[in-house]
Amino acid sequence: MNNPLVTFGDWENKPAVFSCQNTEYLSLNISTRKYNSVVLNGVGDKEVWSNPKNFDFYDLGLSNTYKAQYSSLFTGDIKVYFNGGLGDVHSLLIYRTVGAGTTNNGDKLNIPNLSVFLKQFPNLYSFAINYYAYNIDEARTNILGDLATIPDNIELVRLSNIGFTNAPSNFYLDLNNFSNTSKLKKLYHSGGFNVPYNNLKIVGDIAKLPPKVNFFRIEKFHSTSSIYYTKGRIWEADFDTFYITKSLTQIENDNILIDLNNSVRTATGGKLIFLKGTRSATVVVDEAILGLQSKGFTVTITA
Repeated sequence: MNNPLVTFGDWENKPAVFSCQNTEYLSLNISTRKYNSVVLNGVGDKEVWSNPKNFDFYDLGLSNTYKAQYSSLFTGDIKVYFNGGLGDVHSLLIYRTVGAGTTNNGDKLNIPNLSVFLKQFPNLYSFAINYYAYNIDEARTNILGDLATIPDNIELVRLSNIGFTNAPSNFYLDLNNFSNTSKLKKLYHSGGFNVPYNNLKIVGDIAKLPPKVNFFRIEKFHSTSSIYYTKGRIWEADFDTFYITKSLTQIENDNILIDLNNSVRTATGGKLIFLKGTRSATVVVDEAILGLQSKGFTVTITA
């Protein structure tokens, strides 16, 4: 493999492209499995970056962030050449570095299609967003897309703050659009601060989650969300968490409890099941709850 530090201008590996719009300062949070990278910051500078190795941004931690500061608002492309190629990229976080500049124009990426953007990284394991804009329109970034259409190779997705210009109309999750071949295991939206734009719009059938999902936790639903559950899903035998804060019908809650109990053999991780609404006072539902509790789950159904 050519060393891009030596063959600058004649790169062997295709770069990852990060498009920026009216950005004063920029942070990149990317880990690879083995190799370092070189960043072309868009204004003529080439910088060697010893990016973190095998760091998982799913937990929203930071590690050896690349930072750029621009003398005037920058619109254009940042290119990152990975010495191990794009397939070496392990994890990615989109994060707003609060207070790094003199204006609110920080870390303003322009991603018109999230799925296309993520397809740059064919072996990406995890992907996270923690972009807090303090309810300031100027500070929001532009990211569009349906989370269900992200590439199949991604196993972990974590969202905290989503201060985007176009949420929820053009940044949302349509459960019906997930691929059956997706390797997704964990999907977690926490909404780190209690502001309206952190609420995620989710629509569709929960039963359409990818087959390997064993952790599904959504804490803040946008008011335009509309979800339901079709009975009969076979859940992962080793299961961690099912936690939603939007009410389902009594029958839907019953079916989730019954299907989980019929499918799950081992409780792992958080061992948590949390549902909003009510459930039927029937023998079959009682047995489902007792069965889940006997496997180690804490089961809560609350109005």
